Amino acid sequence: RLPFDIANVRVNSYDPDGDPDGARNLVKRAITEAINAADFQRSIAVQRATRSLDIVALDILAATIGNKNMVTHPPQKPIGMLVANMPAVNAIGRLLDLGILRTKYPKDEFLDDIHWEEIINQGSWLYELTEFGIAVRSTLLHI
Repeated sequence: RLPFDIANVRVNSYDPDGDPDGARNLVKRAITEAINAADFQRSIAVQRATRSLDIVALDILAATIGNKNMVTHPPQKPIGMLVANMPAVNAIGRLLDLGILRTKYPKDEFLDDIHWEEIINQGSWLYELTEFGIAVRSTLLHI
């Protein structure tokens, strides 16, 4: 038993000088197999992510449609909005952890100088879908 996974390690022997056509075909086949394996792994990751999302996360993904693949942070004030938006805030955290969303920081400002509360309450704090997020959304919402 090996202490690590070597399933993706491939060793291919070929003779480019003695059999150039065979070597070309072997390299083509090896590249095609590697691409197919990577596509398969991406497909598995997308399927795993789609199974882990709840209805609130799906709603957030749907909100990115027609919105440049972005969603704003839910308002935190007054206190009633904070409580009402807590499920969305939690879902955004899960989407960030899964790599489906990423934070879009305000431009041309130093992070130390940002008035965080003001930005969040004005709805100018944004999250955008990653490429992985677009694949998950497409799978879930068939777009």
